[in-house]
Amino acid sequence: MTQAEEASPNQNKTKTNNTEHKRYLAETGRILLSSNEEELSVCLESDVSKKVIDSFVNGEEATLVLQKRVITEEIKSMEVDNGITKCVYELFSEIPESSIDTRKEWLVYVKMEEAPLNEGSIPSQVMISQLNSQSPLRSILPYIRHSFAPTVSRVAQMEMEKQQYQQQQQQQQQQQQLQQQQQVKQQSTMATKTNQVLEKLRELEIKLVESQDESLLLNGVSLDPIRGIQEYVAICSDEQRNRIENDLNSTWDWIHSSSSSNNMETQSKSKPQMQRKMELLRQLSEETSIKEIQTCLKQWKEQIQSVLRRSNPSTLSTVRKQLRFWEGKRTAIAELEKQLQSPGVQASLHVLKLNKSIFWITTFQTLGVEDALKEVDVHYNVLVAFPLQSVLNAINVQDLTKACSEIFKYLDSPKIRTTTQLKKLRN
Repeated sequence: MTQAEEASPNQNKTKTNNTEHKRYLAETGRILLSSNEEELSVCLESDVSKKVIDSFVNGEEATLVLQKRVITEEIKSMEVDNGITKCVYELFSEIPESSIDTRKEWLVYVKMEEAPLNEGSIPSQVMISQLNSQSPLRSILPYIRHSFAPTVSRVAQMEMEKQQYQQQQQQQQQQQQLQQQQQVKQQSTMATKTNQVLEKLRELEIKLVESQDESLLLNGVSLDPIRGIQEYVAICSDEQRNRIENDLNSTWDWIHSSSSSNNMETQSKSKPQMQRKMELLRQLSEETSIKEIQTCLKQWKEQIQSVLRRSNPSTLSTVRKQLRFWEGKRTAIAELEKQLQSPGVQASLHVLKLNKSIFWITTFQTLGVEDALKEVDVHYNVLVAFPLQSVLNAINVQDLTKACSEIFKYLDSPKIRTTTQLKKLRN
């Protein structure tokens, strides 16, 4: 048996079913046109009607669709071909809104295709329930509701899923936009942080380089007087420390005043503070204390001269190193001047003066601190204005070129030429 012969029974069966459907539709159309409720009930209860409804519910060969249509005389005079009425059924894909709550004539059509009606073409079950129950279709309405209910429920579910999907898409888009904004913000923050880190690294680099030159800074000199001088200064008030020489003269006068009975009584009634000062000054005037003060001044002189004689070594090949050296020497000399005017140093010198030890005072006062400070200022004032920082901060060739131009302009400035001439005159 060939494939055509095998397919022939199935084709004949399908053709027979279609013919039954078409006859059923023709009969249903005729009944609807006559508005005979009794005939309509009989028609719906027939086997063919049940098959059509089952086929509609199962979505197999036919999909039942309602369509409002005005029946004209031309349509009523239908042609008959082999006992099958034509023009009674047509192809429709939805229930139009105009078919609701109307008194127009009704027809039932079947779309003769294997695929069921598209779910998206069914508006809603509510529209079906609004069909005019007074029309001849009220008997078929339960079948319509029963048949459409699963489809409409599915449509509602699909619509809900569609809305949920759209909401999810919107949420995802919003999240993506938010993430993009956060990424842009993070990138901006990272760029800012990167710049900050680079600035910190540059500062750290400069500090590390500068820390290598700490040896260029001169160690400070500490001019500490002997213990007796320290005790005397500690007893004095702030005002007396500022005028330490006058206070020593006053105490000295008390010690060397007349030894009359009245003076002795006055000394015995003096304050404990004055008595302690007199006792300390007597001890400081002894030969042992004088020699100790002289030895202290000798050590101070050696320390001060080591700072004043310190010259810049030949290894200082860069401007920055030169600047660091002169800055350190200038700070050390300024600290020396401050200590030389301290109450402890002034008291030590005045004790020697009271005891006629002038040689050591003269030797100590001819150290040349002021001249050394002037020399340092000449070098420091020139170097401190040197446009070196612009070279260190240069980040590209243009900045470096500009910085070099500023250096050459500075080297040719009147300030540099005047300083050079002064240096030659001194030499």
